[in-house]
Amino acid sequence: DLFDVEGFQADVAYTVDGGSLGEIEYENFNAAGAKVFIHGSSIHTGSAKGKMKNAVLMAMEFQAMLPVFENPMYTEGYEGFFHLNNLNGDVEYAVMDYIIRDHDMEKFQEKKKLAGRMPRANEYESLGKLVFTRPDGSPYSDLQLCRILKRIVTEINRDDIEFPSITPHCLRHTFATRALENGISAKVVQEFLGHSSVKLTLDLYTHVMHHTKAEEMQKLSELF
Repeated sequence: DLFDVEGFQADVAYTVDGGSLGEIEYENFNAAGAKVFIHGSSIHTGSAKGKMKNAVLMAMEFQAMLPVFENPMYTEGYEGFFHLNNLNGDVEYAVMDYIIRDHDMEKFQEKKKLAGRMPRANEYESLGKLVFTRPDGSPYSDLQLCRILKRIVTEINRDDIEFPSITPHCLRHTFATRALENGISAKVVQEFLGHSSVKLTLDLYTHVMHHTKAEEMQKLSELF
């Protein structure tokens, strides 16, 4: 695709690849690349039973579901294969890079369909619109978000600013505080936060409500 056919005034172009000395190969194979994204869930090992989802282990399971002998370690000649070229990841997130090849076009298409039918991690699609996501739309875990916030605070404090450490929960409190300060009803804020009752919301943000009451009373006093 990158060869300038018109510029070279050529009718055809050939790719020169490595091979045995004195050997000419005139045949070609069909090839495709495939990426597999796996999203895990990292939980402290002391309380991980029934909760942790190890992305690296799921990657191993994915590989094990592919045909065992359709692998370059076992194929030769015109036999096609799935080649796991690269695997990077940790408990929370893993990426697998595959090369799929076959000389037979029909078998090649079957291999691509098989890879597309494999189970995939799509639980986040049911979560709706998320605030913090990776480029592919998948959610960050709370631990990953904590690391990102820590890096941001570290960068701020390089300018001799004593900015306190923050967690994702701080952002939740900030949202609720600003919402109440700007006149959004406690009932609406309760629904946003998912509190079991409006009483819980009012108990947590009493300091905001007192501040708002003082402002409202000041407005009232200005009328007289």
